[in-house]
This record gives sequence, C-alpha cells and structure tokens, in this order.
Amino acid sequence: MCSAVSYGLLVRPTYRILAGGPGKAHNGAQTTQTQHSVAKVLSMPLGRWLAGLAGLIVIAVGLIQIYRGIRLHFDRQTQPRGLSSRHAVWVKHLGRYGMVSRGVLFIIVGVLVLLSAYQVNPGKAQGFDGALRMLLRQPYGVWLMGIVAAGLIAMGLYSMFIALWFRLKR
Repeated sequence: MCSAVSYGLLVRPTYRILAGGPGKAHNGAQTTQTQHSVAKVLSMPLGRWLAGLAGLIVIAVGLIQIYRGIRLHFDRQTQPRGLSSRHAVWVKHLGRYGMVSRGVLFIIVGVLVLLSAYQVNPGKAQGFDGALRMLLRQPYGVWLMGIVAAGLIAMGLYSMFIALWFRLKR
C-alpha cells in the first residue's frame, strides 16, 4: 500500500511538469540530492570508479525491472483473492507496464550517473525528477514523458490492487 501511495504522490508533480507549472518536482530537490551524493563520491579516492560502479548498478536494477516486467516475474508471489480471472489479467498488465516504465527511469538515472563519473562532473547526475525533465526535453518529449508517467501511475494502481485483492502464496 505504501508503494501505491508513493506512486500516487508522483501524479501531481508529473502533471505539473507536463503542464509547465511550478511544483516540487520542478525545484529539483531529488536531483540536487543526487548531485550532492555523486560529488561526495567523486571527491573520494577512486571516487570516479565508485560513481561509475553506482551508475552501472542503477542501470542493472533498471534492466532487471524491465526483464521482470516483461517476463511477469514480479507476480510470482501473489495470487488473486476475490477478482475474476479477467480482472486479474488486467491488474497484471498494469504491473507489467509499471515495472517496465520504472525500469526505463532507473536506466536513465543510471546512465546519467555513469556519464557524471566519466566526465567527473556531478552536475550531470540527475535524480528521477531530472530524468523525467530530460525526457521532456527530447523530441516528442511530451509523449515520452506521458508514456513513462502513465507507467508510473500504472505501477501505483498495481500496488494498490495487490494490497487490496491479492495475497501472498504459501
């Protein structure tokens, strides 16, 4: 349920980014925190390598999420309770779309951290808010952002449905 709430909280800032209005996501708090953390790591001995490793780990996490979403591995520990099989299939599709979208976002953040380590420039690192803004600046950015944002909403809905209508397998 916490995951559903956290994804639900992303709806308004994401909408504000799309609509162009001010919002918490526009302030870049997460990106600032990410850049600060990368700057700390880069100032350490072997910091460039450690930051690069962190970027690779974030990319790997994103790839695993995409793989799990495509292969429906995220769904192995739950079973529907009180849902028709048709509705359960729709909930699984929400989860699949959400996992893939979240994986894409992790990969973007990881690539930006890796780029930051390569260029020894903590300003290149971005958090999720910066990754979403970067998507928005691309050709067809509104569409890309909308697809990923809808996926994050789908993940929140999936998490809510899991909390309400699914239970752990024994």
